[in-house]
Amino acid sequence: MDIITVLGITWRKASTGDLIIFTVVILIPVCIIIILKIAQRLKSRRIHEEQLFLFKLKRLGLSNFQIKIINNLIEILGFSNPNQILENPGYFERAIGRFLTHARESGQDEESQCMICRDITAIYDKLYFKLLFKKPLKDIHDIDEQQLIYFSADGGKVFLGKIIARDEQKFRLIIFGNPGALSAIADGAAVTFQIFRIGDAEYEFTTRVRGREGPVIWVDVPGEIRRLEETRHPYIDVIIPAQISRSETGATGTPEKETETADVTAGGGEAGGTSLVEQEGMVVDEIREEKTPCTIYKINNYEAVLRVQEKLDFKYHYLLEFMAMEFQFKIIVKIIATKTVEEGDVLYYTVKFDVMPDAAAVVLKKYVYEHL
Repeated sequence: MDIITVLGITWRKASTGDLIIFTVVILIPVCIIIILKIAQRLKSRRIHEEQLFLFKLKRLGLSNFQIKIINNLIEILGFSNPNQILENPGYFERAIGRFLTHARESGQDEESQCMICRDITAIYDKLYFKLLFKKPLKDIHDIDEQQLIYFSADGGKVFLGKIIARDEQKFRLIIFGNPGALSAIADGAAVTFQIFRIGDAEYEFTTRVRGREGPVIWVDVPGEIRRLEETRHPYIDVIIPAQISRSETGATGTPEKETETADVTAGGGEAGGTSLVEQEGMVVDEIREEKTPCTIYKINNYEAVLRVQEKLDFKYHYLLEFMAMEFQFKIIVKIIATKTVEEGDVLYYTVKFDVMPDAAAVVLKKYVYEHL
């Protein structure tokens, strides 16, 4: 039905179909805008979750390579929120099996596979047990439950598993990944297993496989376990004001040369006309004048990187003094490397801790672990 206006213009009256079409045309851009807003919000939330997840991994002390492994595992699992992998170690173990199967089939040599297994063990302990160090093993029975363990079979294939049960005679291990690949290991075969204990060392032992059922194998409890290379913690980045001065004490803690003393009287002796107190004061002042301010740039349990503006000499030992965790450190150090930065004539020296009191070693170890 047409509508005639007062101006003589005829308008066609919109039908129900016309109204529906008009409404749809209006709603389409509105819906697109709403969808874009929702997508943008989800993207922002995902970015925040990834940043939070990365922050957690850094706080746990994971290296960049280990973080890349974690990202691959999340991609394998298909998690939209990466924090889900922290909820259950079962997710991690399931993804690790597929990851290692791909590594074995991609032509990685045995050494590379062992290094991957070592990093995976460190990741596992840091993610689910919040461990930064473990005590050294005294014997095989000190191994923790849920300890990850890896070994190589014929053909250069490395397998990673976990101890799930043990008694006085045997260990039960569950192997991650395709259990069919274990057919290369014959019953009774002697196999060398390796264990990496974060903050401690790498261990190995040789024993015999006594049975297999699916992904589970039984092995004899070995008679001995060998401790291999000790774990060295990475440097942590710090900015700690310090002082360094040439030490009259060698690496063994004994004076490098004896100092001669003159007999003085209580009231001020004939030697130089100074009292003992005055002589001691002069020595203290002289030592203070020789102290050079510096900044500790990086540090771990055994070494530090110093930023200094004055040149130091490799042939001397030095006394490094600084404060951390309300503890005054006084450590005899030896220079082992140097690097010069042209801008500002800044020198970087890597020093090794040669003589350090036991109490200082304990506090420094705790400081490093808390900042990994």
